[in-house]
Amino acid sequence: DFNALRHSDAWLALTAVAIFGAAPRVAWAQTTNLLSGGDTVFVPYDNGTNGPQAGNSPTLNLGFGDDSTYTAFTMDTGSTGIVVSADLFQPGSDSKNLGPGKQVYSSSGVIENGTWYTTTENIYDSNGKLVATADVPVLQVTSITCLPNARNCTPNDHPTGVSNMGIGFARESGGEANRKTPDYNAFLNLTSVAGANGTLEPVPADLHNGYVV
Repeated sequence: DFNALRHSDAWLALTAVAIFGAAPRVAWAQTTNLLSGGDTVFVPYDNGTNGPQAGNSPTLNLGFGDDSTYTAFTMDTGSTGIVVSADLFQPGSDSKNLGPGKQVYSSSGVIENGTWYTTTENIYDSNGKLVATADVPVLQVTSITCLPNARNCTPNDHPTGVSNMGIGFARESGGEANRKTPDYNAFLNLTSVAGANGTLEPVPADLHNGYVV
């Protein structure tokens, strides 16, 4: 569940150069940083007007690989990693199978099961313009099971419409402690961002990984 206050102290303690906010404009580099570490990069998200969580949670438009299409993903600070059903993501020829995995949502009791793949994530603004890319594994969800005392869960052998982007920091629990947060958090693994002219540019070599929501 989206809860910015719950994790804001952990984020603000980081040396952050990637600042994310709710505004429909192109990413840009700033010359003044609220925190130490150099310039910042702003990447917009759509504040809960699209997708299955419309009106409740922010959504971010994500696409994968060389495909120019995208889907509204719920941006969740209470989990980590990108999880998406097979109808919305199919691994490309350059993807690598990393093995089986799952995402456990303790608040609802939902367990999303599937396979982790490497791929490139394309981040779009609310107008559909590509503003950033990242490289992190994606969990392709092929079934949903439930915890024994699940509060809100229905098993499903062929789920569709699953689109969630967890950006929680220090959230190594959830069924897969070996899936460490930094390596599975797209905001901590940006590879390029749109510059002032809107053209994607590689992130600087001395980028300090971090973000503020």
